[in-house]
Amino acid sequence: MYNLKGAGMKQLESNKFLNLALNVLQDNPEIPMSVKDIWEYAHKKNWIVKLNSKAKEPIQILASVMYMDHKNLFDRVGTNPTKFVLKGSNYKEDSADVEITAQKRPYNKGEKKLHPLLAKFIYNKFLAYPKTIIHDSSKRKVLFRGEGKWLHPDMVAVKFPFVNWSKRELTTGLAKELGCFHMKLYSFELKQDLIPGTADFKESFFQAVSNSSWANEGYIAALNIEKDEPFVLAELQRLSVLHGIGVIDLKEGQILFPAKEKPEIDLSTVDKLAAKNPDFEEFIKKALADCNKKDFKVDISFYDNID
Repeated sequence: MYNLKGAGMKQLESNKFLNLALNVLQDNPEIPMSVKDIWEYAHKKNWIVKLNSKAKEPIQILASVMYMDHKNLFDRVGTNPTKFVLKGSNYKEDSADVEITAQKRPYNKGEKKLHPLLAKFIYNKFLAYPKTIIHDSSKRKVLFRGEGKWLHPDMVAVKFPFVNWSKRELTTGLAKELGCFHMKLYSFELKQDLIPGTADFKESFFQAVSNSSWANEGYIAALNIEKDEPFVLAELQRLSVLHGIGVIDLKEGQILFPAKEKPEIDLSTVDKLAAKNPDFEEFIKKALADCNKKDFKVDISFYDNID
């Protein structure tokens, strides 16, 4: 049986849960197991009581230490949900498993394939008009190293105030007179996978925070989110609340956590992004033009296809 000998009292609680996971996986050397599988097996063996944990959700502690700590102890196998085997085990995914996994992911050839899906989601959920931002069209010249890093969102969107108004001319005139007529701008970071414990997980969130700082609402959208693991949703919610970034599950077509709305637009960042990227500059120009049309007809030919 495994027995991690500690590196001090601060690691005692973590070591208990790691010992539990290691012992379960040692008992099942040929079977990849999710956190839930490990917990249920330990429960059947009556090993849970040995933890003597007072945590309200001890399985979340198990998930946390397995995803985030002591990565040298485990190998991860697959996703949705991630399963674990002991580091150095002889387990290998067979070709049938790999093929089945691929069939379940129709957009596994890159994030660009997800843009139409996100565009349709934006229009249906927010009644906003989406526009893809092509990063490669940005000006290459920078004043200092890293100036353009995490500046560009993958997609932006605008919601016009008159979308749901019946008496548009009357209501718009009143809104402008009262100084409360304004567009709502959105920013979206798009990822194929959003899985805590992977190398780019937190970086993805910080990227979304950085390139969405200018907008009224910023979101990170992903096709594959391991919601079956209790730790995953807890970590996503924590980061969402902390940074004000919303989380969108594209596969299920739902907003897991809403963004925190900012009443003011960061005009200095808008100016910088417009100066760098012609797609974004044209987006702002077109949004302003559509917002000021007397006939209130949005030029849908400019925005991404939402059919």
